[in-house]
Amino acid sequence: MENSRNENKRLNEYESGIKEGNVVILVSPKNDEEAKYLEINWRTNHGEEIHS
Repeated sequence: MENSRNENKRLNEYESGIKEGNVVILVSPKNDEEAKYLEINWRTNHGEEIHS
């Protein structure tokens, strides 16, 4: 039940962001190392709402 609420909240955030002209990028990193690299890189380049 809690996961469903969290997923709905995240979907609402994505939808409102898109309506505001933002871009949503979804990726599936190959491993934890790649995930960490992407997170650091996106934060360095002013990425917002980064979820892992």
